[in-house]
Amino acid sequence: MRTNLFSSVYLLLLFLFLFPLVIFISFQLFTVLSNYVIFNLILSMKEKQYKDVLFLIDIYIIRKQWLDCILFLESEIKKDCENIDYYNALGFCYFSLELYSYSKSYYSQALILEPSSIQVLTQLGQIYYRLQDFQQSLDMYNRVLVFDQYNKNAIKYINILNKQSG
Repeated sequence: MRTNLFSSVYLLLLFLFLFPLVIFISFQLFTVLSNYVIFNLILSMKEKQYKDVLFLIDIYIIRKQWLDCILFLESEIKKDCENIDYYNALGFCYFSLELYSYSKSYYSQALILEPSSIQVLTQLGQIYYRLQDFQQSLDMYNRVLVFDQYNKNAIKYINILNKQSG
């Protein structure tokens, strides 16, 4: 009787632990498979809509497939060279690969398209900081403050840069 009770409790606890795990894994598997199907459908389309392109970019970035993302974005830029999101994504990919000079190039092109982009200015500030071009980094963060005087990230880096130079 006692062993039967212990085995019942053991099985109940095992079930209570494994059931949520199975549900979680099933949900994740469903998400991966649905993304895979959508991903392949979009890739096979000759004419992709803007939202489809952004979806593919997001998938590449989430999976950290930087080189695939770069190749895909390069082909999309040939079709639409005025899209700041493509330049931002390329800059991000190169930044993630720690290829800061390439990243700087694409973010600079994005800045030409949208000179008041706080995101682009902040990323350029970060790139110049990593390249140890502290004056350029300071200039970028000061430009961020022109558009958003309370930007905490810019204020933080300006203080860091001023301490380094002073």
